[in-house]
Amino acid sequence: MLSVTSINCGFFLAPASFFLADGGAHQMRAPVPCFLVEHPRGKLLFDTGMNAYMRDFVNASPQASLGFGVELDATQQIGARLRALEVSPDDIDFVALSHLHADHCAGLADIPNATMIVQQAEHDAAFGEDSPMYDRTYFDIGHPAKTIDGQHDVFGDGSVMLVPTPGHSAGHQSMLVHLPRGNVVLAGDCC
Repeated sequence: MLSVTSINCGFFLAPASFFLADGGAHQMRAPVPCFLVEHPRGKLLFDTGMNAYMRDFVNASPQASLGFGVELDATQQIGARLRALEVSPDDIDFVALSHLHADHCAGLADIPNATMIVQQAEHDAAFGEDSPMYDRTYFDIGHPAKTIDGQHDVFGDGSVMLVPTPGHSAGHQSMLVHLPRGNVVLAGDCC
């Protein structure tokens, strides 16, 4: 049986103008979602959220005085969230990352055995010599990587498709899941 479970992994705080044109200076609190896709052929995460190191770094940075921050406790990290769902982080087969910005991939450290799936364009941008939007300490931690170019059928039956949606980053991707009750699009930061 194919299923998708939405998981909240903390909150990213930023001035409203970071999210919305003419949003103003008041602080907004945005959830950081991850999604567990359970398929007869394996378990997949779409994004992994943040970790404590990222929280501490952001909250101690000069940007914190401008209204940026992270709310994240130990129970909100992806490993703890999975265990609360009675899923072992060791049993995750794949992690499809919408992109490699830290708020989407820092939780990889909690998922030791998964193969990371990213678009080739995202991999190239993140591992390029000039990559100020990427911090490799969050995603270059020893996971096998499968790079793809364009649409990708994760389980080979058309039920879980990765679709390139560049814009927010060079190789941003979204996921289309064909559930019995209808289709679901997991969009990451595609906006």
